[in-house]
Amino acid sequence: MITSLETRSPRILLCSTDVDRVGDIQTMLDFANYEISAGPLSVELIDPADPVDLVLMEGPACAEEDLLEFCRQVRERLADRFVPLIFVTDDASPIVRAFSSRAGTDGFLVRPLDPVVLLSQVQALLRIKFLQDRVVAQSREIEQSHEKIRIAYQMIDQELQLARRIQQSMLPRELPSDGRIQFGVRSAVSGQVSGDIYDAFRLQPQKSAFYVADAMGHGVPAGLLTIFAKKGIQPVEIIEGASHIISPGKVLETFNRDLVRQDLSENPFITMAYFTLDHETLALDYARGGHPYPLRVPTKGPIEEWKAEGTLLGVFDTEYPTESFQLAPGDKLLIYTDGIDSVTFGKEKQGLESFRACVQEHRGRPIQEMIDRIYDDLFPTREHDDDFTLLGFSVAEL
Repeated sequence: MITSLETRSPRILLCSTDVDRVGDIQTMLDFANYEISAGPLSVELIDPADPVDLVLMEGPACAEEDLLEFCRQVRERLADRFVPLIFVTDDASPIVRAFSSRAGTDGFLVRPLDPVVLLSQVQALLRIKFLQDRVVAQSREIEQSHEKIRIAYQMIDQELQLARRIQQSMLPRELPSDGRIQFGVRSAVSGQVSGDIYDAFRLQPQKSAFYVADAMGHGVPAGLLTIFAKKGIQPVEIIEGASHIISPGKVLETFNRDLVRQDLSENPFITMAYFTLDHETLALDYARGGHPYPLRVPTKGPIEEWKAEGTLLGVFDTEYPTESFQLAPGDKLLIYTDGIDSVTFGKEKQGLESFRACVQEHRGRPIQEMIDRIYDDLFPTREHDDDFTLLGFSVAEL
């Protein structure tokens, strides 16, 4: 295990072609209280797992090739670890100095040695090594932190994928279409978990209910609210053993009251539009809690917004009126979320006007094809700043 220079005395290795030549150097270093060991020019003296802190090699000019090979082996053995090398020689010529530099040494000293110069160079190089070791240690700590973060993000991603699968499992596998009423839907998320949810289901053989809800925000908090919405919508009640369909307004009122009573700290607002439809009479009941107005698309004539009063769900106890409408053969109804606020189509203004123009462009198509074409035109790159849901149905023409 490699130990820090902060917690021990530096260890210096003296290597020479003749060990007897380094006695004077060892005396000078002993005076400075360094931990000294001496030996021949052999890399076997260096343990890669816990090497010395500085290598001081000594030899006459005639030993150039041996010293060069020793330097190469030391650097190779230590790989990316930094251990300073000081070359001590009897020859002060520029050629030997150049040789020392080419060999990869960090210091160069010429005999006779001045103890002050020797110790100053040793201290300077050990200071550099200390700083280098600190940088390496900090880099390893950063790498370890990054690895922990990577693992944490991987776990979060796995949990988000699980949340996404749970959320998708709550969506209807089949829509309550029949020979007269055909449903269609397209839903896309901006992240792993959606803040939108929808459902459509049979209440009685001739009646169905459906809704689209949008939790404020994105990600997990919004996704959890959609799960709460899915579980909190109660479309029927049992009275004296018989089931009775609850009006859309009462459904929203009950759900809103339950949401307010949760007393959550982050103001969990939800918008929702909830409907019941009689497939035989084409009577449609509708209540709205702060949700975008649905669009009625008749066979001919202008597209209409069906307006109804009703504030956001989860703000305070309030009532939600139920509006009743009569559909006609050939009608289509579209319910959508505020994911359309940033869309553009043609030269129309961004948002609702572009959305309506796109609806107008494809109003004659079958409902699912119409919804798919609207989505393709409004989101050609499949990129979303917000979640988007478009649920609709069409009434068969006579």
